[in-house]
Amino acid sequence: MRFYGFSPRAALVRKFLGAEPEDVVLEIGPGSGNTGREIIGRVAGYWGADISAEAILGLREAFGDREDVTFQVADACGNIFLGRTFDRLFAVDTLEHVCDAGAFFHFAARHLVPGGTALVVFPNEKEKDGKTHGLTRFDAREDLEEMVRSAGFDIEDLFEIQDTAWQKIVRAVMWKAPRAVVLQVVRWWQAARGTRSGEAGRQRRRETRRKMRGISGHDVPLDPDTYSQTDSYRLNERGGVVRNAAAAWARIAERAARIFPPFRTRPAGAEIAGRRLLLRLRKSPGI
Repeated sequence: MRFYGFSPRAALVRKFLGAEPEDVVLEIGPGSGNTGREIIGRVAGYWGADISAEAILGLREAFGDREDVTFQVADACGNIFLGRTFDRLFAVDTLEHVCDAGAFFHFAARHLVPGGTALVVFPNEKEKDGKTHGLTRFDAREDLEEMVRSAGFDIEDLFEIQDTAWQKIVRAVMWKAPRAVVLQVVRWWQAARGTRSGEAGRQRRRETRRKMRGISGHDVPLDPDTYSQTDSYRLNERGGVVRNAAAAWARIAERAARIFPPFRTRPAGAEIAGRRLLLRLRKSPGI
């Protein structure tokens, strides 16, 4: 069993993407597969594109050789094309990590059919002491709107997302507290084996690059500051009983969070800094 994590936000994808069974869908930044598993099997085809070669390798191992699933290493800020366009596209908690938000939206538009739908969910955090979570944030709503329109999108919805009281309770009681204990065990294990740094870590990254070269036919750069720094990666690396127990508990906690709506939405106002945002976009016809 692969560790997917506690991810009630995946419910937003099913509710707002509006994917149809005949659609082929692209996810930018699938990470460990939390949101992808919300879509896989419900549409004609699913593609996941991630900058982290380690993430893609893990996803291919986790989801196997399904004919309706494709994973590819790709930089969504690069001027590249995956070889086809898609009916719908989504990215959840990815935009805040990209180095060029304008390039990200152009990448998205380039990979959608005319009239195709894009769903982007991200925390637009306020700057604190010169820092924010990730790289991208918007101080003014007009800056965000101008950027997505310049990429060729019409804005259908711009919502602010808030956790419901029920989800906050479930997250605190059923997820954060148990996770802290599990991660402490994982850190002790990693420290004992020296897998977080040093030669063991470098060897692991070299092995991942070798595997990815064998799959893709060319060398693939690794980004050590993305997936390899996440809790999901650490738990997958730990493997065995700890990983499987974390995966099983994550599923239980997520189902509990979905007993009642985990989120509430409202139209975003002029002040968007410090808000979690949901953008539903439609690619302008003829672009």
